[in-house]
Amino acid sequence: MLKSCPWKKPDQRRKEPPCPRGAHSASVLNDCLLVFGGYGGSGYTRRDFNDLYALCLSTWEWFDVNTTGFPPSRSGHDYVLVEDKIYIMGGWSTSEQFDDLHI
Repeated sequence: MLKSCPWKKPDQRRKEPPCPRGAHSASVLNDCLLVFGGYGGSGYTRRDFNDLYALCLSTWEWFDVNTTGFPPSRSGHDYVLVEDKIYIMGGWSTSEQFDDLHI
């Protein structure tokens, strides 16, 4: 059980970090924090995302994760990580609600 846990803001290294976002999903696999989708962007260019990024927790470096067959852009979804597979379920975009599953 955590009795105390001070917050800190680590120095994140990447040429360009992922766009600001909310309603995304995240989990940890080995030494990486994986972040998928969400809604946001810089300034007034708000949109839904279907990208997958990883933050290496030992070096604090961000990088794109190469995948094939991305699900449609979405936010408000949920995902679970089972072994080395991500299961993405539901969510919505600016034009539709999803009741699908992607692995």
